[in-house]
Amino acid sequence: MTLYEIQADMLDVLSEVEEQGGEITEEQEARLDALSLSRNEKIENWVKYLKNLASDEAGLTAEIDELSRRRDRLRRHRDYSKSSLSGLLGYGETWKKSPHSLSWRSSFSTEPRMPLEDMREIFVRISEKREFNKVAAKEFILSNGPIPEAEIVEKRTLQIK
Repeated sequence: MTLYEIQADMLDVLSEVEEQGGEITEEQEARLDALSLSRNEKIENWVKYLKNLASDEAGLTAEIDELSRRRDRLRRHRDYSKSSLSGLLGYGETWKKSPHSLSWRSSFSTEPRMPLEDMREIFVRISEKREFNKVAAKEFILSNGPIPEAEIVEKRTLQIK
């Protein structure tokens, strides 16, 4: 029997009592007592269930946090190791030994040279906040030449395969 059914049965018994002028018979009292005990047992079981769910959630959250910390440590160690290897291998130098290879990749990025407040509006993008518009600045520099607001910077990334 569910809590809802128990509650409905209790209301039925109380309706019967009202119809009889408000006097409770021994049979009705026994039914109400039995239903009340069942109700209390069901509520107690729900509370235990909810506490188990909260405990499981806390355990999972702790495990997720620990795994996130481990992932971050591994990522930092990987980045440090890659940076160290980049320092040992000069820019432009390649290394290959089957099945591994190291090579360099160049990419270009537009970086601001001054605060947003001092820039011309063409180089400022306003979404939720005011920010540097790299695309507009790069296009402007490539078509018109250098500008004081920004510059195109070459970035070199070691590719490990």
